[in-house]
Amino acid sequence: MKKIAVCIPTYNRIDLIREFLETQTEIYFNNNIDIWIYDSNEGDECKKLVNKYSEIYNNIFYVSIASSVHSNEKVMRIYQGQDRGKKYEYLWLSQDAYRITDNELKEIISLIDREYDIITISNDDVECIGSKEYQNLLFYFRDAAWKLTGYGNCIVKTSTMTDNVNWNYINGKYLDKSCINYSHVGYYFEQLLNINNPHMYFKHVYNNEYYWSSLKKQSAWTKDTFHIICNVWPALVNKLPSFYDYMKNEVIKSLGVKASILSYRKFINLRKLDVYNENIFNTYKGNWNKYCDLDEEFLEKLALIRPDEVERFEWERLEAFCKKFSRIYIYGCGIISKHIVDLLERNSQEWEAFLVTKDYKHSGIIHNHPVIRFEKTLLNKETGIIMGLRQSYYNEIVKEFNLGNKINQLLVMY
Repeated sequence: MKKIAVCIPTYNRIDLIREFLETQTEIYFNNNIDIWIYDSNEGDECKKLVNKYSEIYNNIFYVSIASSVHSNEKVMRIYQGQDRGKKYEYLWLSQDAYRITDNELKEIISLIDREYDIITISNDDVECIGSKEYQNLLFYFRDAAWKLTGYGNCIVKTSTMTDNVNWNYINGKYLDKSCINYSHVGYYFEQLLNINNPHMYFKHVYNNEYYWSSLKKQSAWTKDTFHIICNVWPALVNKLPSFYDYMKNEVIKSLGVKASILSYRKFINLRKLDVYNENIFNTYKGNWNKYCDLDEEFLEKLALIRPDEVERFEWERLEAFCKKFSRIYIYGCGIISKHIVDLLERNSQEWEAFLVTKDYKHSGIIHNHPVIRFEKTLLNKETGIIMGLRQSYYNEIVKEFNLGNKINQLLVMY
């Protein structure tokens, strides 16, 4: 019996499958890992492509599943071993857009050799957990449930997690329309309860070692963001056994916050698309604090403006912050910082410099401004810093430099 199978459900994303096979097949082959492609593409292009590679590599297998089958029904079939005539010690549910380096794959294999029941893989360590072993199931639920929503982030041990499971019960409970999008998470935490002293691991990987393909496009469910995050996810969490009750509210909120699905930046972008609007605001009015960390007054103001007024709205928020301080810095030099620079320059707002951590790659001059290393001594009462960072990096900096009492001098733009 082989140790690991990577299982990839896919639908009408032939470019991603082609790139996956071109860049990943040999890496998995050299590490003795099988690849199963569960294809619901319309037409046979994917099948022909997979068969072409299977003539060269003996670790690639193809399964056709009707496009009418819901993605999460496919996932349950994968875990039940349907359509697969081979057994493995571990199953790694993945997706066609994830890419991994050989070095990182070898690290994960070494973890598997330690016989964990379930492993969470995260390239977005928003709480600075790092890599950590768990024997307390409630703590693991709190820290990992949100990350387990995504395909590609979970490896399960078959002898404890897929064999001898009451699949009729699991499918009946979690493939219900109210929570089907996250049925796999329900299955994980139902089954972990049935294991005597489960052993769990949260593995932090760097996003240059385990990363999204550049071909990945916008989420297919963007237009349904609020229904999925504010209805479907809470329904799933609340269906879990009472053992998890103490952590359920925190876990419900964690998906919107930790995955940045309901972050400031995401709300701004969704308002531009008119996915977020007055109707959505009113639907969850009085309950937004259950799903995100943003002030309800801010959310109402954003909902009431027109999509073409969003940029002005952003600038007014930025301007109000800048007026409080005599010196303004931008933390970071990436995509978010570029957006901040555009806003500042278009409105003739001056700033001092870009700030970076000591090990950051940038140095010198960008946009005619110096790039300097951040030191806590910079943050006196006259200084305001606009944080052009993703949430995980923001949290790392606040923790590393003990900035908890300086939050009012930091403006979050992620």
